Amino acid sequence: MKKLFTLITIIAIYSNSMAQSLVDTTKLWTKGAGFNINFSQSSFSNWTAGGQNSLNLVSILNMYAIRKTKNATWDNTADFAYGVQKLQDFKLRKTDDRIELNSKYGFNLKKNLLLTSLVNFRTQFADGFAYPNGTDTPEVLLSRFMAPGYLIVSEGLDYTPYKTFSIYLSPITNKNTFVLNDALAAVGAFGVDKGKNIRAEFGWYASLKYQETVLPNVEIKSKMDLFSNYENLSVIDVNWDNAIFFKINKYFTTSFTTSLIYDKDILIASENNPLDVKDRVQFKQILAVGFNYRIGYVKK
Repeated sequence: MKKLFTLITIIAIYSNSMAQSLVDTTKLWTKGAGFNINFSQSSFSNWTAGGQNSLNLVSILNMYAIRKTKNATWDNTADFAYGVQKLQDFKLRKTDDRIELNSKYGFNLKKNLLLTSLVNFRTQFADGFAYPNGTDTPEVLLSRFMAPGYLIVSEGLDYTPYKTFSIYLSPITNKNTFVLNDALAAVGAFGVDKGKNIRAEFGWYASLKYQETVLPNVEIKSKMDLFSNYENLSVIDVNWDNAIFFKINKYFTTSFTTSLIYDKDILIASENNPLDVKDRVQFKQILAVGFNYRIGYVKK
């Protein structure tokens, strides 16, 4: 396993050095960013149907930098999200938290097909807690920055049959899971061995992306990442994000986003029975209206 990881690392470093040497400094990068801040508020007074006052705020920042030469493409993206909720008399609680960085460098083999090196990194900003029985006191630490953190390094083929759809396939992938918190590492959280901070896996990886403006004011984005360890090919880790944006005007947008995660190594207690702990499908959805601002945005 260590030899394979060393090989993958050497390939990634070599590809990156080749990318630097092939860059044509007379051409500019294609760069851009998009910022969304979504807000919702509910207030009740003598409302017989019931309800709780609430305040929700979610901010999202997406950035990209792309450079194309005659023989290669270098695609870099950074996605950040953070959201909080204030419910009645409870303290602020986190509703969204994501850091994801991607760098993909590919050599042209033929039209729409590239030999590609890919690096993907994911973690979160702040601590995540469980709030049992509806109390306002966090009792259980679930996660924090770099606990977990995920780093994927792979070599494969990137195929773009349409401008709106691409698929990346890699039979040579190293996935590292980091749990840089002693309390979480001590119980073997997120699949690391108890007392360890890092778990390395070798397997195959696939990433499918779709983005299209289906109507003048409606845009759809979808990304699905799949990974399977060669030691147990019957188990597939899934990360699937979807988003629909309804443009109201230049600066305001309604969005509906969903996220689905399945990882057999992440054990989750049942909401009704804390002793029933097993791997489960995680699902999140957010419907919001908010301010939207983009700089140099182009459809990729």
